[in-house]
Amino acid sequence: MARAAALPPSRLSPPTLPLLPLLLLLLRETRAQDVRVRVAAEVRGHLGDTVELPCHLLPPAPEVRVSQVTWLRLDTPEDNQNVAIFHPQYGPSFPRAKPGKERLSFVKPGQSTGSGPGTEVEVRDATLALRGLTVEDEGNYTCEFATFPQGTSRGVTWLRVIAEPQNHAETQEVTLSLEPVPVARCVSAGGRPPARVSWLSPLDGETRESQVSGPVPGTVTVTSRFTLVPLGRADGVKITCRVEHESFKEPVLLPVTLSVRYPPEVSISGYDDNWYIGRSEATLNCDVRSKPEPTGYDWSTTSGVFPASAVAQGPKLIVHSVDKLFNTTFICTVTNAVGTGHAEQVVLVRGSHCRVRVPTAVLPLTSSPRRVPTLQNQESASRSLRHPPGLAPRRGSSGVGGCGRDAAGAAASGWGVLGLHPAEGEEEEEEPWRRSRRRQRRDLR
Repeated sequence: MARAAALPPSRLSPPTLPLLPLLLLLLRETRAQDVRVRVAAEVRGHLGDTVELPCHLLPPAPEVRVSQVTWLRLDTPEDNQNVAIFHPQYGPSFPRAKPGKERLSFVKPGQSTGSGPGTEVEVRDATLALRGLTVEDEGNYTCEFATFPQGTSRGVTWLRVIAEPQNHAETQEVTLSLEPVPVARCVSAGGRPPARVSWLSPLDGETRESQVSGPVPGTVTVTSRFTLVPLGRADGVKITCRVEHESFKEPVLLPVTLSVRYPPEVSISGYDDNWYIGRSEATLNCDVRSKPEPTGYDWSTTSGVFPASAVAQGPKLIVHSVDKLFNTTFICTVTNAVGTGHAEQVVLVRGSHCRVRVPTAVLPLTSSPRRVPTLQNQESASRSLRHPPGLAPRRGSSGVGGCGRDAAGAAASGWGVLGLHPAEGEEEEEEPWRRSRRRQRRDLR
């Protein structure tokens, strides 16, 4: 190490000096390569608004001079590609009629490097402002810096013009049918690009979409129709139109309520299976679901005979007193603007009471030795008649178990009753008792 340091300088100088110009040249080329243009790859602007196209020359070496900045549209004819020019000495110019100087300007034209005639402006920021955006403004814009001695550097920006659509949804009132029809419509008007429209629905349906030109040239109006087979159950169901567009922060949701016109769907309520002779203030209700509302109610019977004690009051049938004429089927017919519907209710009238003679015997309807009835047997039979095994008195009976049907139940359980006379209007239900009476009389002879 000491020997190397002791060498005379003359022995190191010859190989070192020839390298200095080469090092300076390399440094200069490196600085030249650092000079570049920075632009945005894509800029979005709303139709009718002002947009800025940024363009910056990155800080170059001090000796770099900007001779001119030019904005071009290379997607236009060659003789009309220059959009805006800025010269350090002569300032800005806008060669094209459209968009023209009325709509174009340089945001920061630069700083003056001196004073007096011939003073030049140092340009490092060539950001271009474009006002009143139209659809025709969309395209590729090239920002070009002409520098000395490095040459020309450029960058390209894609300007997209978008338009926010106007949206609304509405119900389309339809009438019940077996074929699919549009029941709701959603319109997204004047969007650029076209909006994306979809439906959120609990019902199975189909979407049919169409597109036409919007109110402003270059925009599109999207119409989406929700289609299904309109049944009564679809009336009143809420569905939602969902509109998506890149100009929205979040999707737009537009709820609608379906409206389906359908004829009356009718049912009858109020019958409790306990109508007996003489019962008062019984009621049948005609329950209706329809759209539009019913315009008329009509009560009738399948027999054609309408009980005099029944009074029809719109959807209600009020019964003042039940008699044998109520042993029939009642019909409620309802009409609206779409059509007619009806429902039927079968009414079975029970007996109110039973007239009983002194019974001569109460015998099980099974094979047994014949015996002569005694007074004790008669009293026992009378008690058994009042409450046969497994049967309880019904409401409206005279203590003998509901007359018509309970007596039939007693016969079915193996009991025969002598001396039982049916109430009025119950001949068919008491017939088994008459047969058992005749059979027992034959056995006693």
